[in-house]
Amino acid sequence: MHSQYETDYQLHKRALWLAFFAAVIWLIFGSDVAFAASDYGDVEEAHSSFTAFLQTLGGHIDNLLSPTSNAAQFVNAEFIAFATYRLVIVVGKWAFDSADLVEVFSVVMLIAIVQILIDFYDVLTSGLLTWSGDFAGVIQFEILGTDDVFFAVSYISNLVDNISFQEGGWSIIPDVVPAFLMICCFGLLWIMATAAFVGMAWAVWGFALAKLIGWFFLPFLLIERTAELFDGWLRFLVGFLIYAVIIRVNMSLMVVLLSSYFEVPATVGGDVDPIVVVVDSFSNVAGLFALNLVGLLSIFATGKFATALSGGVGGFGGTLGRVAMAGAAGASRFIK
Repeated sequence: MHSQYETDYQLHKRALWLAFFAAVIWLIFGSDVAFAASDYGDVEEAHSSFTAFLQTLGGHIDNLLSPTSNAAQFVNAEFIAFATYRLVIVVGKWAFDSADLVEVFSVVMLIAIVQILIDFYDVLTSGLLTWSGDFAGVIQFEILGTDDVFFAVSYISNLVDNISFQEGGWSIIPDVVPAFLMICCFGLLWIMATAAFVGMAWAVWGFALAKLIGWFFLPFLLIERTAELFDGWLRFLVGFLIYAVIIRVNMSLMVVLLSSYFEVPATVGGDVDPIVVVVDSFSNVAGLFALNLVGLLSIFATGKFATALSGGVGGFGGTLGRVAMAGAAGASRFIK
C-alpha cells in the first residue's frame, strides 16, 4: 500500500507528462502560424527620433499580441500545459478523496480567469499606461497649466539656449574661479535638460519592455510556485508606471523652481527671453549651483522612489487563487 507522499509524487509526475504532451500536441496541430522570422522594419527610421521609435515599437507590440502571432502560440502552449497540470492534480486529489468539489471548481474558475487576462492583456496594460499618464497629467496641469509630457524638457532647454553668464568683477578672487563656477552652472543646466528627457523616455521604455515580456508570465498564475514570478513582473510593470508619474511631478517642480529663480514665467509654448546672470559674488553663483544640484538629485532619485512604492505590490497570484476559491464556494452553495 502506497503512502500519501508516493501517491502525490506519482500524480504530479503523470500530470507533468500530460501537460507536456498537451502543449506539444497543441503546437503541432492547434497552431496555425509557421515559425518564421518577422519583418521588424527599418532600424534607421526607428532611431530618427524617439517619437518615430515609439510608433514603430507600438506596431511591433501590436504584432506580438496578435492572436495569430508566434508569441500567442507559445503563450497558449504555456496556458494549456499549466492548466492541464493543475487540472490533473486537483482531479486526481478528488479521485483519492483528498480534495472536494469546491477545490475542483476553484481550479476551473482560476483557469477561466487567467484565460480572460490573456485575452484582454493588451487592453489591461494599455489602460494602466493611460491611467498613469492621466494621473501625472492632472498633477502637472495644476502646477504648470499644461499636461504636455515634454513641456519641462522644452522649458529647461529654452533656458539653456537663452542664458548667459557675465562676470561682474571679483577683485579679491582670481577670474578663473567665477569662470569655473559659471561653467559648472551652465553644465548642470544642460545635464538637467538631458536627464529630464532621459527620465521621460526611460519610463516609456521600461513600460514597453514590461509589456513585451508580461504576456508570457500570465500562465504562471495557474501554479502557486510560479505565481511568484508573475508577482515579480507585476512589480516591475507598476514600478515603471509609478516612475512615469514621479518623473513628471519632479520636472514640474523643477520648472517652478527655475522659473522663480530666473523670473521667467512657465508659459505654455512661450519662448524664453535672453537671460543674463551677472556673477558678482560667490553666493550668486553658489545659489544657482545648489538649485541645479537639487533638481538633478531629485531626478536621479526617481527610480528609488518608484521602487520603494512598487515594492508593496505583490501577492496577486495568491489573491487570485483566493478569489477563485471564494467564487467556487459561493457557486457550490448556490448549486446546492
